[in-house]
Amino acid sequence: MTAGRLLWHNTSGTGSSRVSHFAYWNQEQSVTPSIEDVAKLAGVGKGTVSRVLNNRPGVSERTAARVRHAIRELGYRPNVQAQRLARNVSNLICFVLSNRDFLHEFHSMVLKGVESYCSGSQRDVVFALWRYDLDAAPADVIVPRIVSSRGSVDGVILAGANRVECVKAITSLGLPCVTFGNNLIGCKSLSEVDAVWYDESTGTQEAIRYLADLGHRHIRFVANIGIPWYARNWRAFSDAMIDAGLAPISTSVGDTEDNTEIAERAIEQILTDKEPTTALFAGNDGIAVALIRGLMKRGIKTPRDMSVIGFDDVPSCLDIDPPLTTVRVPKEELGAECARFLFEKISNPESVTGARVIPTRLTIRNSCSAPGGVWPIKGQA
Repeated sequence: MTAGRLLWHNTSGTGSSRVSHFAYWNQEQSVTPSIEDVAKLAGVGKGTVSRVLNNRPGVSERTAARVRHAIRELGYRPNVQAQRLARNVSNLICFVLSNRDFLHEFHSMVLKGVESYCSGSQRDVVFALWRYDLDAAPADVIVPRIVSSRGSVDGVILAGANRVECVKAITSLGLPCVTFGNNLIGCKSLSEVDAVWYDESTGTQEAIRYLADLGHRHIRFVANIGIPWYARNWRAFSDAMIDAGLAPISTSVGDTEDNTEIAERAIEQILTDKEPTTALFAGNDGIAVALIRGLMKRGIKTPRDMSVIGFDDVPSCLDIDPPLTTVRVPKEELGAECARFLFEKISNPESVTGARVIPTRLTIRNSCSAPGGVWPIKGQA
């Protein structure tokens, strides 16, 4: 410890005697200051120090101020584990990313929102990966040890891709749990498990109205709609097109989740398709970026020859030329709402349940313009 910097902060009569006491303690002892040292310097009992540290009632503000002053002068750091045992809480929540890469662009922004909210609530976040076979029986799926170990964390936020039965396996442990809803597999309703969802329809409606106002009538959805989250985007797209008086068309590429493969195969299908197309609505930004690059390789420029809209608004959509117009999912807000919901469940586990929904919005950049023609151009197929 650096006693010299702390020694003369308070040079008043009473304060100096306390500071001198600290100087003597620091010079004679090499161990970390203890709760007994804080109590002695503050002139109170250990129980009073404990109540101040744990924000418990029964201590006057004047006495509490004296204890906090002693803590600062001694550089005392409480034993977090002991505090957790005393309160019967860990003040830790676990963010579990299921079946996704550690540096996943979308979910890292959700995690950022969770951490920011937890930081403001004096709680900490631990991170865990959970990889399991999405086709396996729930009984064969092993829950992460930090989640299954009683008392390790106060609650869980599940992100990534999860089967609803595996979510229920975690809640059966008696641990408060909130799930990112849009990537749930096998979910029959929004409120089947406690979850936070984003509403695909709000931003998609804005996107289709925007394209229609530009003059587009031949708009095609591109994704693998066999995957649940793309299927939800397709339903939102279809509803928006019908509301605009337009016919919904899709190019669905099965058997893959790879964005580039979906885009390349979709372009080849569209080239041989007789259906005219002037704009592409991608299931996510990764597919949209791959579409722009794949079209460019074939001499088809965005937005001059083909308008392209993405979905998610991840940072990489600014790395493409032109910058991508996309439906923005408020990822950090989504994470913050997951944390808020979880803390409410921890405080009132029986009364706080259901689903919460956050709207999406269109973010306009430079990848769309009025249609320059109808593609495929005659003779190009």
